[in-house]
Amino acid sequence: MNPGERRAEPGHRLAAAALLGVWLLVAAGVRAAEPPPQQVTLLLTHPSRGELGNIAGLVRRGLLRVPGLRVRGIYHSSEWDDYQPARSFISEEAPEWMEIEELTCSLPEDRVFAGNDCSRVFGQLVEEADGIIFPGGPDIPPALYGEKTRLTTVIENPPRHRFEISLLVHLLGSPRAPALRPLLERRPRFLVLGLCLGMQSLNVASGGTLVQDIPSQLYGVQTFEEGLRLPADRVHRSYRAPLRPAQGVGWAVVHPVRIDASWPAAAALLPGGRGGVVRVVSLHHQALGRLGRDLQVWATSLDGKVVEGVHHRRYPAVLGVQFHPEKDILYDADHIYLAQPEAGQSNYIAAWYAGDARARAFHRAFWKMIGERLRASAAARPPANRGD
Repeated sequence: MNPGERRAEPGHRLAAAALLGVWLLVAAGVRAAEPPPQQVTLLLTHPSRGELGNIAGLVRRGLLRVPGLRVRGIYHSSEWDDYQPARSFISEEAPEWMEIEELTCSLPEDRVFAGNDCSRVFGQLVEEADGIIFPGGPDIPPALYGEKTRLTTVIENPPRHRFEISLLVHLLGSPRAPALRPLLERRPRFLVLGLCLGMQSLNVASGGTLVQDIPSQLYGVQTFEEGLRLPADRVHRSYRAPLRPAQGVGWAVVHPVRIDASWPAAAALLPGGRGGVVRVVSLHHQALGRLGRDLQVWATSLDGKVVEGVHHRRYPAVLGVQFHPEKDILYDADHIYLAQPEAGQSNYIAAWYAGDARARAFHRAFWKMIGERLRASAAARPPANRGD
């Protein structure tokens, strides 16, 4: 035995073992005493099977990380969609953390931009939740923003638009509803995210207008064949798909957008900590026209003609994008999604995404930002309304 060295005798070993056991019991007790994560409630309008699946995919892939997350789908009873497939999806895939609720309050056409029987329901939703996503969908009836309907506009579900725009009017306020106090005055950190149609609804609710058809109004294109000759940065949905329809051929395209470096959040979204160009998935033929009150642009098409992203001047957690960072076709290589019948691969969008490191970094950063804002909203919710 070297000088100063001490060999553990049996008694010392027993004492050490006992001490270790006590430490383990204490540590286990500390872990057991830790409170569960605070419940964070995310509302989702138009909770179709596909939209719920997109959210579930983001969570499953670790892109949307929100401990204690609960997704509450809401829709109005007047909508024309069938939500039974969505209920089946929840019972099969996410029974513990997803639910759907039908709202039956009266919502007349002439009360979209005014207080109505849904006003109290809207207020209760904001008290109980921490954020809301307005997903993509069909064209908004132009009458809702004071214009006549072009031949290129396709109206599919007017009750859905009336419900979602009225909810946004109550959330943000509107120059068309001066008597309404915005619900976000009480919850200024409440997350509001508009995706494609959702961003257009944000604009209409805020008093803005829409470009009803990008190719004809902005680029002078009148046919799909002419659209095929446009450069990729001016193509916002496929012109090939309607000319050669086939099973698995989709209308989405990949195109670039430019992010304004002056927007404070831009530094967190792109590698290098500044604005720039990134490619995204796009599927729309309409765009923002005159901007609504308090909306500011943070992303555009490369030529600046199409608004690709907006944020709210007064409420920092209100955000809209014209593209689709949520769609499962981005992340699921097994999903059949072809650019044309002879494309030769099962999902050209997922293949592009897997090979574009800048796009992957942007999408990860985008959903990280959404998760952070959702958690911040939950932390700021009054304790009496948390329902933990």
